[in-house]
Amino acid sequence: MTIAQRLDAIEQKRIRLMDLVSGMDATVAAARARPEQWSVQEIVEHLVLAERSVFGHLEALDQQRPASRGLKDRVLYLVVMFILRFDIPVQVPSPAMRPTGGVSLSTLWEQWASNHARLRAWAVSADGLTLAQPLFAHPVAGPMSMQEALRMLEVHLDRHTRQIVARGRSRRS
Repeated sequence: MTIAQRLDAIEQKRIRLMDLVSGMDATVAAARARPEQWSVQEIVEHLVLAERSVFGHLEALDQQRPASRGLKDRVLYLVVMFILRFDIPVQVPSPAMRPTGGVSLSTLWEQWASNHARLRAWAVSADGLTLAQPLFAHPVAGPMSMQEALRMLEVHLDRHTRQIVARGRSRRS
């Protein structure tokens, strides 16, 4: 799958999630099922924060030198992907990814759309060599190329979408 195709697939999933959450009552979206669980609104905030944390300052990537990536990083990337795919509960890997719960859904949608527009603009303007370089970093998985970062972004989005869908089902039961 090309970078543009992956971005399109992610965008479609993001829009479907927005439609799902936007159809929820605001009180339901802000409510926690259990004290240790995030609300739907907090999950959305986490998605926005996590993407911002991994993709960082796109405008500065042209000046950034690629990180070195060893065997440990490659293994940790696979471990993180496994955890995300199989919904294994883990702590948030960075305080920068922890939601506050104080951001409205409308603000989150705007931030998310802006993040994705900037990401797409950067990706389509970058050359193939730049896209292949490990310019992005996850706090556990380490340095990643654009393709790897987008795969992780998509799997992360899928994981939290499943959580939100499950919350919606449990509210109806």
